[in-house]
Amino acid sequence: MLRHVMEATAARLSVARFTVVSGWSAAMLHNLPCPAARLGLVTLTAECGARIRRPDLHVAVAPLPTAHVQDRFGVPTTTAARCAVDVARQSGADDFASVVCLLDAALHDGKASRVELQRMLDGMRRWPGSGVAVRTRIRRREGRDSAGVAVTGVHRRGRAAGAGYPGRDM
Repeated sequence: MLRHVMEATAARLSVARFTVVSGWSAAMLHNLPCPAARLGLVTLTAECGARIRRPDLHVAVAPLPTAHVQDRFGVPTTTAARCAVDVARQSGADDFASVVCLLDAALHDGKASRVELQRMLDGMRRWPGSGVAVRTRIRRREGRDSAGVAVTGVHRRGRAAGAGYPGRDM
């Protein structure tokens, strides 16, 4: 995890604008499960400017309300709830199992509540991926918070899942 903190810090310095660690990179900083294939990619979000897509860095452009950002290891990072909803919004069918693991861990570990996730999703209702590609429903199961993720109408590449997980203590 500390290696990714350093990679994210270096990536933030290389981008000439304010960014926060987001997506799967934020998941790593929150010690949430992340597919091994995502370890070499830093994902950031900026409020303005152009998107960046490189093999080692993705910079998205989206609103960053103060309530969606917190400090992790001295680095501005999206909250666990924002991170989980962003990953669910931006992931295709090939990441389905990874998204379920991330949401379930965020709930189980107390890093996000069912109410927080639902509020976050409601606030992003018109954002790309929220209504058309991915619909995320958080529901209560067996007396404890658990993620129930329903992906409907996914129109992205539908490759088989099967991502490897290096473990939660990277």
